[in-house]
Amino acid sequence: MAGLALLALLVAQWMLSAAIHGTNYDGGDGKMAQAMILAALKFTKVFDVTALSPIEGMGSQLVPVNVWGNPAHWPFAFLDKEVATDVSALIALAVFATACYVMTRCFTISVVPSVIAAQLSIALFAPTVMVLQLSTIFCINPDDAVVFAPHLVALGLLARLERCTWRAFALTAGAIFAMLLYSLYCDPLWSLVSGFSWALPFAVVTFSSRRRGTILVRLAALACCVGLLLVTGVLEYVYTLSQYTARVQFATVLDRPRVEFAILHNNHSGGQKPKSVGKLQVVGALQSIGRRDRCEGNANVERRQHDQGMINAVCSQNGQRPLRTKLEPQQTFG
Repeated sequence: MAGLALLALLVAQWMLSAAIHGTNYDGGDGKMAQAMILAALKFTKVFDVTALSPIEGMGSQLVPVNVWGNPAHWPFAFLDKEVATDVSALIALAVFATACYVMTRCFTISVVPSVIAAQLSIALFAPTVMVLQLSTIFCINPDDAVVFAPHLVALGLLARLERCTWRAFALTAGAIFAMLLYSLYCDPLWSLVSGFSWALPFAVVTFSSRRRGTILVRLAALACCVGLLLVTGVLEYVYTLSQYTARVQFATVLDRPRVEFAILHNNHSGGQKPKSVGKLQVVGALQSIGRRDRCEGNANVERRQHDQGMINAVCSQNGQRPLRTKLEPQQTFG
């Protein structure tokens, strides 16, 4: 029954993707993800953990993603990019739905509710997620579902762990460790994001039992997993990796612009903005300039002139008269 339900889910997802094109890996972030996947496939060998290299210095904009460890990335190596996006999302949905089914079954939920819960995973993927207006993380990066899925299985395995024999304890703790390690192996940085999010559910499951022995067994299993990650150097690798990337070291230079008002994205959207939006941009820009001037005094005159130029650009694109404001250093009084 579970297999037929999964097959029906994948058929429905494929029909929706075929009817509504271009919804997977959508937007600017989705296009960036495609570019990074294709670059990693081109410059890495099979089973290479990351495309980053110390000799690249601060110039790399890639992220430490293992394209060969994540099956959602494989279609980009063999199929056309337009088809690969839909196939990648289909694989990611299959993995995530299966993980959801396994987790619910581990919590001793019957088959039918578990199947329904797994099928509802389609609401997190495009194009359904756009209709429901939910979080678009699996619309922009469907491959991240494969990174998040092992944490679901690990949580279910932890819930099944009670007072048992040493052999059963070792097998269950080893399976939890394998799930955590595989998630880090696919994409360590996104695995950290998911791990922080799932920390509270893991804590709830660990301390939910009324038996002290069960709580101690679950704590011991988690401690063994953390110890193995530490001994094998995985935790050290994740920490140093998060500090190495150019996005961390030069976030204000190499990442998205950190400005206090909206930058025009007409070139990205390809359409005209309403004049009301342009007016809101001008008002927001003036407010940001006023707040910054009160804090910085005379030290930021050049930056204010740059902001004035940006405001004039907003006005000219929205058919409004450029503002003519004389920017002078503010007077300070002792």
